[in-house]
Amino acid sequence: MTIIARCDACHQTFNVSDDKAGKKFRCKNCDQLVQVPLLAEGTEDWEIVDDQPVRSENWYAGEAADPRPTAKGKKLSSGHTGPVEDDMWGINWYLEGWKNAINFSGRARRKEYWMFIAGNVLILSPIVFIESLTRDHVESLTSMTSIMVFSFVIFIPSLSLQIRRLHDIGLSGWWYLINFIPFGSLIMLFLSVKDSEPGTNKWGPSPKYS
Repeated sequence: MTIIARCDACHQTFNVSDDKAGKKFRCKNCDQLVQVPLLAEGTEDWEIVDDQPVRSENWYAGEAADPRPTAKGKKLSSGHTGPVEDDMWGINWYLEGWKNAINFSGRARRKEYWMFIAGNVLILSPIVFIESLTRDHVESLTSMTSIMVFSFVIFIPSLSLQIRRLHDIGLSGWWYLINFIPFGSLIMLFLSVKDSEPGTNKWGPSPKYS
């Protein structure tokens, strides 16, 4: 019998034997540690319900639960491919961008991408507003320095997120260079709002539809 474990960094899934339950191993895709979920007592094998493979209701797989439906046709509560879906303010989605700050090999869905941008705009807005009101040279210089430092800090996380967003729609990260041609940023904006490519592509399974 196998357990499905998911890498939190690149969202790659692995089938591991049940004797590895509760243990950790290195992800072959991004080299991060993957926690193999535990199994509750009474665990059963896959069943076929309405021609679909499903787990019985007493199957438990913690944070790396398989997103396929249970016998009642409902998704397991822990089967999300990212932060919890009921994260109303998007804080967990914003933090997801920082957790994968140097991950250039996986995929990122639209919600992760736009929540990260929105969070950075919310952080920068008060600084820019204060800078626009002040006429003092020292205070203005301090505000401008803060903006430059913050922009420098978010550059790498933003770059990796943009590349993973391109991977998610089936494009190479080299498409990022389109920003440096006339009207390239408009093309990049169009690409960034495209929905995830269903299924698995060369950069891993879909973080939205897996």
